[in-house]
Amino acid sequence: AGKTFTIFLLVTSWGTFASVIARITQFVISGEIHQYFKNRRRMKAIQKLQEHVILCGYGRNGQQAANILEAHGVPFLVIEKDEALIQKAAADNASLLLLPGDGTDDDVLHQAGVEKAMALITTLPVDAQNVFIVLSARSLNPGMKIISRASEASSVAKLYKAGANNVIMPDFIGGTHMA
Repeated sequence: AGKTFTIFLLVTSWGTFASVIARITQFVISGEIHQYFKNRRRMKAIQKLQEHVILCGYGRNGQQAANILEAHGVPFLVIEKDEALIQKAAADNASLLLLPGDGTDDDVLHQAGVEKAMALITTLPVDAQNVFIVLSARSLNPGMKIISRASEASSVAKLYKAGANNVIMPDFIGGTHMA
């Protein structure tokens, strides 16, 4: 009975050990460990930010805003939920601080350090999302400067009422410059 128990214990122990080693190997080979440490570094960098700018949306307007902020040495981070844009941005600029997520989510704004931010720029193409972000950001940090994009003229007043300090209509500005 003792030999049978010992044999069973050895076989089970080796099976468990092999399973654990296989899982660790899979974890390392699949890049999950690299992704884990990359996410951890990003979150530590975000936690260190003070008096920074939060940029919601990395489309054409968001990219231009990021270029100007970077050129002036202003610390900022980008919140973007489109995985394709995140991949492209990470490939184009490895130093860009990206936070994957939806800017309309208060938890994502907290992760971005909205309480410590000096400004928020929202460049989303949907005015309703911009209004929601402005409302959330204003309630989380009443003293921050908020600049929002508006696609429709009827949204400008709503964005100001929601708490935006400035509202920009890119199409209006572009047409004015062209004329």
